[in-house]
Formats: sequence, C-alpha cells, structure tokens
Amino acid sequence: MRKTEQYQLNQWDRSDRILMEDFNEDNARIDAALAALRTLGAGESARLDAALAALERRSQDALSAARTALQGDISRLETEKLRFEVLVEKSVSAGGDSTLNLPVGGSILSRCVVAAVDIRTPGSRNCYLGINGSIGSHWAPGFTAGTSNGGLALLPGGQTCRLLFFPMKRPAAPVACVMAGGGLYLGYSDLSYSSVSYLQLRDMNGSKLSGAAELRVSGIL
Repeated sequence: MRKTEQYQLNQWDRSDRILMEDFNEDNARIDAALAALRTLGAGESARLDAALAALERRSQDALSAARTALQGDISRLETEKLRFEVLVEKSVSAGGDSTLNLPVGGSILSRCVVAAVDIRTPGSRNCYLGINGSIGSHWAPGFTAGTSNGGLALLPGGQTCRLLFFPMKRPAAPVACVMAGGGLYLGYSDLSYSSVSYLQLRDMNGSKLSGAAELRVSGIL
C-alpha cells in the first residue's frame, strides 16, 4: 500500500485490502499532528503576548522618560524666564499746578531691558506725558506721522495707562515707548534714557491738577 510523503497516511489502490487498522492508524497520526499543532499555536500565542507586553512596557517607559524630561525643561524655563520686577511704586500728589513731576529718571529706566510704566492720572483730567517737562518728546497716535506736542503720549483722565519702554540697558539710546490706553500711541524722543530726569504730567488744557497720580515702574533687568 502506498503512503503519503509527509505523515505516512495510507493511500489505497483498487487492489488493496481495506482494513480497520489502517483507518485507525491514520486517525491516530492525524490526531497527534493536530494536538502538536494546537500546542505549537498556544506556545506562539504566549510568546506573542509576552513580546507585546514587553513592547508596551518599553513604550510606557519611553513616554514616562520623555514626560519627565519635558517637565524638567518647563521647570528650567520657568526658573530662567525673564520677569518684571517692581522698581518704583508710589502715589504722587498734585500741588495745585498744571504739571506734576513723576520720579522716573534715566537711572531707573536705563537699568532695564524693557520697562513698564503704569500711570493713573489725577482726577479726571486728560494729561500729556512729557520728559523733563515738555521738551524733546513727541507722540504719534496709531503709529501715524508724529505730532510735536511736547509729550510722549496723551493719557486719558482717571484711567491707568501702561507705557512700555525699550532701553535694552543702553543709557545712550533714544527714548521710545508704546502705549495702549485711550488709544494706541508711539512715543519717541531726541533725548537719551540717561538724559531723563523725570516724567511730567501736564494738563491738556493748562488747568490745575488736583488729587494724586498713581505710579508703578516695573522692569526686566
């Protein structure tokens, strides 16, 4: 009787005798082969599950390491980032004149990379803000052509306005600032930061000022 090449199962020809033992022998071989295949499949599945679990652990470890590194970078940025430091904070009373001098000299401004000057005008009077009085400074509303009016900006009455100056720690640099409050203004001057003795509020109509101006100067040093 002929046999199959791989598992030696019986192959009958017309002249062969058909015996029960031959069928039982073939079925036993098939059963053993299927059992071995099932065992092999279970082992492969277990190995695949173990490989996937190891890959997941490595991915989680890599993600955790990346998150830790990112948190460290954020912490360093928070520590090293530039911060505004309050340099001057006071209330300055008006003396019944049309002008009021604010103690913001060049020695304060020129120490900074960027300086923020917050001013609340006394009462409800609109005021021009000048350098050393009303000389050597100009303002341009909305960044249009400059208007020579003896001031860096027009400050609306009873409001707090912020002017940003950009000394960049260069005392000889000309004064320049941007203001948002009651409008957007570019202020500039022929004077350098080292030439600033004080900033001055001047009533827009020349009337007397009453009350007090609130002043805060902050800077990135």
